Amino acid sequence: MQVYDLIVVGGGISGISSAVAAKKNGAEKVLILEKDDQLGGMMNQCIHSGFGAELFKEELTGPEFSQRYIDKVIALEIEYKLDTMVLQIQKDRVVTAVNSEEGIFEIKGRTIVFATGCIENTKEAVNILGSKMAGIYTAGTAQKIVNTEGYLPGKRAVIIGSGNLGLMMARTMYLEGAKVLGVIEPGTKAKGQEKYEVECVEDFNIPMLLMHKLLEIHGDERIESITVTEVDCDGKRIEGSEKTVECDAILLSVDLIPDTVLLRDSGIALTEGFSTNADGIYVCGNANHVHENVDHLIEESRSAGLAAAGFARELVTGGF
Repeated sequence: MQVYDLIVVGGGISGISSAVAAKKNGAEKVLILEKDDQLGGMMNQCIHSGFGAELFKEELTGPEFSQRYIDKVIALEIEYKLDTMVLQIQKDRVVTAVNSEEGIFEIKGRTIVFATGCIENTKEAVNILGSKMAGIYTAGTAQKIVNTEGYLPGKRAVIIGSGNLGLMMARTMYLEGAKVLGVIEPGTKAKGQEKYEVECVEDFNIPMLLMHKLLEIHGDERIESITVTEVDCDGKRIEGSEKTVECDAILLSVDLIPDTVLLRDSGIALTEGFSTNADGIYVCGNANHVHENVDHLIEESRSAGLAAAGFARELVTGGF
């Protein structure tokens, strides 16, 4: 079984930055495992500018920002495997993974940094009345379809929820030629940052329907319309306030949650900061908690990488 000083699970920006920090601080044999066909993670589909002001003193798009770190991976000769799915992580730091070239294989790390990012909560989709026909997307999926694949998910869209990603996708859909009929939010104000509410919704005269929620979807093979309703301060439906909106796509921007299923399945849990109840296993980035600021995410990921390098160094000194 191959042994690495550090195995990083996840090749997004948090995984990359932790690997780079560890490599620069004494971890000689570092491996990144990434399930997609390229490094960079979600940053690759964030084609808007606004990244790098603190770290690089310039405005970069998401792909430009992630490429800065991918270049560091290459320069430091950090090994990485793409199209590789991690199946299991054990407390003794044995990792089981699979890809098309090697099949199922096991490797061991003196340390592991878990950096799988976050996933979109789809609970809102489960609670929608009506058949689950075509036209229902999470905001992140729609972002990938538009920004990396070049397709428009719909021509008449409604955004459900007002998180940062949903607000940005309202603008993206508008700029790509879709009619954005509104952002539906059951609360009294948008959940996303005020700057995104102004720059992505107000500046384009996109309706913000506060104190509203999606009640039902209608259509056969694809969405044809939805019914929305006003709600009171307790989130309860106000009878008689229903209205029908003709659309062919809804984008769900409900919530982001850390993707830690693999850890939970192995009985590994966060304890303090980025440490876990398993020695030598750390969690960083959005897999730890959802970060609003990428600079803070990288700062935490670097710290996890430094801790991993130190732990590996102690094991080597001890003869492991």
